[in-house]
Amino acid sequence: MTEENQQETQETQQETQEIQEETPVDFVQPTKAIVTLGEAIIFKQEDRCISCTLLYRHQFKEALVDMAIPDSLEEMHVVIRSKDLEELYDPDAIQDFFPCLKAGCTFGVHVLVGENEVSGEEDVGLIRSSLILAGLKIQSETLNGDGSRTTIAIRPGGANDDDEDWDTDEDES
Repeated sequence: MTEENQQETQETQQETQEIQEETPVDFVQPTKAIVTLGEAIIFKQEDRCISCTLLYRHQFKEALVDMAIPDSLEEMHVVIRSKDLEELYDPDAIQDFFPCLKAGCTFGVHVLVGENEVSGEEDVGLIRSSLILAGLKIQSETLNGDGSRTTIAIRPGGANDDDEDWDTDEDES
């Protein structure tokens, strides 16, 4: 772990402790988040789940502000229609979510398509690069039967991470 990562981890732990001291005893922090970008996508609300629908690109970056504490989420999903990707998906926002993700957290981006549409490689490229630049490790990419795509990444450092020393700066030699 680099010195910068160690410092960030210590700051995150300190923020978590401060928030926990301010939180009522009976409050249960959600461990899952679903962020929907665009209209007309509806999900059944789950217990212990942060769920929000955003209609503007600038809202994406602040989707978890005041809803998730650092190091609290075990799972996060972003759902967006392919036709809205360019307008609503902010690749720089992903790194703002990173402090809220626990080590080993699963982060999925689901690109839905309309009838007779297929999510293209350019969609996957944008998503893949935003996840990697945010410090996440791509686990799988799937083209579904209906033409939609799902990209799953994990935050390194979890129990199932086979390369605990994974670092995005690995190629610098």
